[in-house]
Amino acid sequence: MSDIEGKDIEFFGKITASMTHEFKNVLAIIKESSGLMEDITKIAPLSESQHQEKFDNALKTIKNQLNRGMELSTVFNRFAHAPDRSTAEINLKDLAEQVVTLSRRFARLKHLTLKVAPEGEHDGNLHIKGNPVWLQMAVFTGIECCLNILPPESGIILASQSRQGRKCIRIDCTGNAKDKDQLSASLESEQSWKDLNGIMSVLGGHIEWLENASGFELIFE
Repeated sequence: MSDIEGKDIEFFGKITASMTHEFKNVLAIIKESSGLMEDITKIAPLSESQHQEKFDNALKTIKNQLNRGMELSTVFNRFAHAPDRSTAEINLKDLAEQVVTLSRRFARLKHLTLKVAPEGEHDGNLHIKGNPVWLQMAVFTGIECCLNILPPESGIILASQSRQGRKCIRIDCTGNAKDKDQLSASLESEQSWKDLNGIMSVLGGHIEWLENASGFELIFE
């Protein structure tokens, strides 16, 4: 068995565990906020302005967490259905956005920011055919490579782009002290970088370093 075989199961386990924690966090905040609302209504009538403000803030927190829970549920549902098909047509912008949502907790634990590039920096019409699980795993592993070597307060930005007819996802590392040579040396010493190269090979793609920025591109076609 090659080093890359079995990585898809490991990937599913890692994401599932992370998203379970996220759901628990959402429910815990909703529980805490609803408890605060109950306490406030027992203390004094809502007509008293200071209690009304606290009540409104608690309601706002509950609404925000419910929206977050709905977003997480939608993304996780798509993720859970990824193994349904061995090959599917995937929009690269949607792929980047989905994996960023699935990966944010890993970045937060390391005090890093993780986001997709602004709308104008994406090509939203790029589609590729491939295994949905392995495509998500490739993007996640690319993010994981950066998470493993970047110092706190750095950032990772993803964008779907087309270069000379080739479809790719660009992964930029920002706000760090590493120059291109240092970044490449750090990444290439990581096991996750070796895994990423193996995954891209399975997908029929490859990795290229960016010429004028700290990062790399996952070239799919």
